[in-house]
Amino acid sequence: MPLLRMSSALRGRCAHVGDRLAAPLPVQLQGVANAIRTGNAAAAMNLLRVAAAQSPLGLGVIVNNNMTAAALAAVAGDTEMALQFVNAGVPVGAHADVFLEAFVRNGEPHDIAQAAAAVHADEATLSEALAVAHDHAAFRALIDLGANPLYRNPLGWTTLVTALARRGWPAAQILYDMGVPVDARTRGGQTALMLMAGENMSDRVRWLLDHGASTTLRDDAGRTAETTAWEANAHAAALELQRARRQRK
Repeated sequence: MPLLRMSSALRGRCAHVGDRLAAPLPVQLQGVANAIRTGNAAAAMNLLRVAAAQSPLGLGVIVNNNMTAAALAAVAGDTEMALQFVNAGVPVGAHADVFLEAFVRNGEPHDIAQAAAAVHADEATLSEALAVAHDHAAFRALIDLGANPLYRNPLGWTTLVTALARRGWPAAQILYDMGVPVDARTRGGQTALMLMAGENMSDRVRWLLDHGASTTLRDDAGRTAETTAWEANAHAAALELQRARRQRK
C-alpha cells in the first residue's frame, strides 16, 4: 500500500514537471507555422494537436496572420496540406474567400470543388474568386459550382473590375470574351477605366483602352477617366488617357 501511494505521488510530481516543461502555446504555434512553411504536413498536424489541447479554440486555434492552420497552408500554396487539415477537422475560420482563392490559383478543378464545399461558398464568394482564375479550367469549375460572371459586389464592381484591380489578367480576358462590359458603372457612376486611372494603374488603363473602354464617359460628379487621373496626381495613367483621347479624335 505505501508503495502504491508513493507511485501515485511520483506520478503527480512527474505530471507537474511535464506541465512546466511543455512549450508555451505561442512556441507551439510557431512550430506549426514553420512546419507548414516547409511543407511538413505530418509535423504540422502533430504540433497542431498539441497546441489545440492548450487552446479553447481546439483545432481552430489561430496559428499566424489571424489564420487557422488550414487557411495558412492554402495561402502558402500547399493545397494538398490544406485539404488534409480540413479533412482532419481543422476549420478554415474567417478567411473563406482567401482559402478558396488559393485553390483557384493553385489547385485543380476537383480541389476547387472540395475547397468550395469546405467553406460552404455562396454565390458572392464563388463569383469574387473568378477574378483570380488562372485558366479556363479553374474558371469553368467555379461557374459549375454557381459563380456568376455578371456578379457585382456591394460597391457595384463587376467581376471584370475586380480581376483588373487584382492583376488577374487571364480572368479579365476570359470575362471580357464572355461579354462582361468594360464600361459597366459602379454605384458612383464610375467605370473600370475611371477606377484604374484614379489609382494610377497605367497597365490596367492600357488594357482597358485596348479593349475599347470609353474615354468620354463621365461619373456622377461629371469627371472623365482622364480628369479623375489628373485630380489624383496619377500622372502615368493621365498621360495614357491623354494619348488615347488624341488618337481617337
